Amino acid sequence: MIPYELLLDADPDWAMSEESRHFEDGGAAQAALRKIALRLDALGIPYAIAGGMALFAHGLRRFTEDVDLLVTEEGLRQIAFPTPEAVSFHSNGISFLSLPTLIELKLASGMTNPQRVKDLADVQELIKLLALPTAFSAQLTPYVRPKFEELESATQRATKRFLRVWTAEFLTGEPKSMDAIVTHICEATATLQAMRNDGVTLEPAGGAANVYYLVTTDPAVASKYDMHEDSEFLD
Repeated sequence: MIPYELLLDADPDWAMSEESRHFEDGGAAQAALRKIALRLDALGIPYAIAGGMALFAHGLRRFTEDVDLLVTEEGLRQIAFPTPEAVSFHSNGISFLSLPTLIELKLASGMTNPQRVKDLADVQELIKLLALPTAFSAQLTPYVRPKFEELESATQRATKRFLRVWTAEFLTGEPKSMDAIVTHICEATATLQAMRNDGVTLEPAGGAANVYYLVTTDPAVASKYDMHEDSEFLD
């Protein structure tokens, strides 16, 4: 039997079609996952799916070539592998790692193995995707809590938004004459063009009529145009 990885390497067209089937839950990896789960259930062996397949089950969609299993209690440095029954949930008849345990193992792997920094990146993607707060660290073993909080803080800094409210008054000001209106519109247009060139975007302000937000994630651009963190507006 030819290994799955070699099949992917040998035929790029098949590999692309296999990736498409993967995201439709119909690829060879998913078929192997189901066979493994059925066999382990039949043998009465506790397990939980880990790795890329567990990420998939929690909403982080990524192509993976293998099926990772948690089936032992062997230690990993200062964190120990838990009993599968205690840290898993069932979805479509298959047992997956719970989110806290998946994150714990990803963090421990990335913290103890320099070649597994992708595991730390996976945790950051989960933090971003699921909007996990700093308080989520309370569900994790103390060994990995500081790393989770560090990644959560870095994710927040990277995704922080700055806003400036834009209404009709932004264009016209408080008109006292036609000349004043024209002057104000020209100045406002020049400002908008400059903001657009600096990557500022426009979005509706949560349903408020004729109110929009000028938005950036660049602190330097925000300072340049007197924009403020979105939390100030949301509060």
